[in-house]
Amino acid sequence: MGEDPEPAVNISGGEAGGGVVAEFDPATADTRAERVVDRLGQLYWQKRYGGRDAVTCLVRTILSQNTSDKASQPAHDALVERYDVPDADLAESLAAAEQATLAATISSAGLYNQKSCS
Repeated sequence: MGEDPEPAVNISGGEAGGGVVAEFDPATADTRAERVVDRLGQLYWQKRYGGRDAVTCLVRTILSQNTSDKASQPAHDALVERYDVPDADLAESLAAAEQATLAATISSAGLYNQKSCS
């Protein structure tokens, strides 16, 4: 290994990581596509992973692609601090974010221009 080894433990959260359980309710879906996704979610989706909700896990996964935990963790922390605010949905906050601001927020993760468009 070089002088910048991977952390000895997973630093991305775990049971103490928090998060919200994903809800899938076909009865409240507005479109047929949403009903299908909600039904599949009821059947197959693992709603929590390591104590975190699915959107947070997906964001963490995208940030960790092609980079080390040591590099992606600060990007994840900065993103959560800026966009995961009380009384707001993280997915909606990210969807509404300006791409340049999002890219600057996650710049420590590497490939931030591509990841901010994901």
